[in-house]
Amino acid sequence: MLESLQVVTGLRNGAVAESLLLEALEAQGIRLDVRRLNEPERMSGTLERCNHVLFVLPIMGDNDITDELLELLRRFVAAAHCDNRAVLVAAKGDRHVSDEFVSLAAPFGVKLHNLFSAVGAFRILETKLDTDTAMTVAREVADVANSLSATDVAHLSELTRLLPERPLWQPHKRLLDFYSPGTGFSLLKGQNVSALQKVAGCIVNLAPRVLTIRDAGLVDDTLPGIASALCAEVIDLGSNALTLPAAAPVLVNCRWLSMAANQLTHADLSVLPASVEKINLQKNMLGELSLDRAHGAQFSEVSLYRNRLAELEWPDDQVAITRLNVGANPLERLPDSLANARYLRSLGVARTGLKRLPEWIFHLPQIRELDISYIENVLPVPQIGKLRQMGVALITRPGHSTE
Repeated sequence: MLESLQVVTGLRNGAVAESLLLEALEAQGIRLDVRRLNEPERMSGTLERCNHVLFVLPIMGDNDITDELLELLRRFVAAAHCDNRAVLVAAKGDRHVSDEFVSLAAPFGVKLHNLFSAVGAFRILETKLDTDTAMTVAREVADVANSLSATDVAHLSELTRLLPERPLWQPHKRLLDFYSPGTGFSLLKGQNVSALQKVAGCIVNLAPRVLTIRDAGLVDDTLPGIASALCAEVIDLGSNALTLPAAAPVLVNCRWLSMAANQLTHADLSVLPASVEKINLQKNMLGELSLDRAHGAQFSEVSLYRNRLAELEWPDDQVAITRLNVGANPLERLPDSLANARYLRSLGVARTGLKRLPEWIFHLPQIRELDISYIENVLPVPQIGKLRQMGVALITRPGHSTE
């Protein structure tokens, strides 16, 4: 529970929205230490007692911040050692229907992200502060701050020091994403073994539930350095060059796995731990897929979209599947064993070689959605009409209708 908060404000003294925000924070039992950027004599002294700092800053009508205020912020950040603390920013500005929230892509967001680039736990609050939203912003401040423990902040700070920039951390989801939109690659790409091991230690300590390491240049030989970090329930290892036999042994807690675009030519799903329920293998080069009967795991969602599968074998004991996508494969038939998939709700067969749907599809009790994009003109019209009568939602190519 958040007990104390350092508030650093760039607003004029007596601003009504600020007063309402501070009152709302204090009403939640939070002790406040308020300082003003335009009072340098009060800015000396420090943040030793506060793990969380809230900056309340005016945002201009064009979603920018003044150069003068930005310079004051630079001086404060240089003196206050904010990099070891969680930093939140609330933007005070006029709100209207087209400008109600803070845009992170606008100058205000970009400049502050750059200024606080060394801060591992940094967040600009989405809601703008005014007299009508003070309570909402106060609740958001407390909610975000309570989700960032002191130990989480320390590990995020260490990660940011080890890497070229701050990774994405969403505390409520416990989601850690190393992908950098600015470069199009993972922050882990090109890191040496020693650095990867240090990063892995931080990941283990953070204990994310969702972990994304896409476009990191990972190969099987690099796995030992980060194996301990692959402890999340949801893991995205897309766009690397890994194989299932190498990755499977270290995915001990994984329930949802993506190994999309890993150049896989063969996938034996039987090597996966029984904990894996959902797997995404789209955009590989799979020509063969195997899965032993009585594997132990029951897959609920499988995507094999855009591979090279001419045949698909599906064990008749895999009956828990709810979503299956085999689209963009040169398949001319579907396995009859899928007739046992009584929970199947969504099936994707877009861009396949199917000329006719198997009759068992019309007897699946839970089927609700069928993707027939780019084969809708090939399938028999009576079959499409029967699906519509059943209330099945048909996905077709853009602008095309089967009516």
